[in-house]
Amino acid sequence: MKRESIRIAVVQLARLGDSVQSLMALRAAHQLYPELEITYIAHESFAVAAERCPWIHRVVTLQTQILLCPVLAGKRKARSIVPEIATWIEPLAQQTFDIVL
Repeated sequence: MKRESIRIAVVQLARLGDSVQSLMALRAAHQLYPELEITYIAHESFAVAAERCPWIHRVVTLQTQILLCPVLAGKRKARSIVPEIATWIEPLAQQTFDIVL
């Protein structure tokens, strides 16, 4: 009997080592619970690793070079990127997830 899908979103915006560790943990979780439908949210530079994982159903990238780097470099105010962040997050907010980590 096939179980109903469990939709989870995993937000992993840490460094590469943390991202790889989380991918391995998600692999184990998917092996235990094959009904997991995993959306993985990562920095654009780390998204490639997640895209190669067959247990990840969807990868969403945060365009850090466009959105965050100008703020961190002092070239833009954090307040000024709110419209871009809203545009980026809107498709995610329209989805229903059972769990968000």
